[in-house]
Amino acid sequence: MKVRAALSPWKVVLASTVSGVVWLETYRVAVVFEFIDRGGYRFHRSEPVLVQPWWSAPAAVALGVIGAGLTVWLLPDRRRLLQRFSQLFARLSY
Repeated sequence: MKVRAALSPWKVVLASTVSGVVWLETYRVAVVFEFIDRGGYRFHRSEPVLVQPWWSAPAAVALGVIGAGLTVWLLPDRRRLLQRFSQLFARLSY
């Protein structure tokens, strides 16, 4: 059996999905925090802090699901692969 090291579409989609998920999870934005009590006294000076945005985790999950679906769709033997995967769960359900 001859092994080819060709650049196939499913490899490109998988690599871009993984890199996109990693980028989304490590993305940070600067937010200014101020520590002010009820009387209006600032007991720390204001400073910018890097935080993860609220949309980062849901976007990473959505990108991962879409990328996994596209990768499976672009696989050459996807029907056989999906049938073997579903048969595994059918055997475990007894």
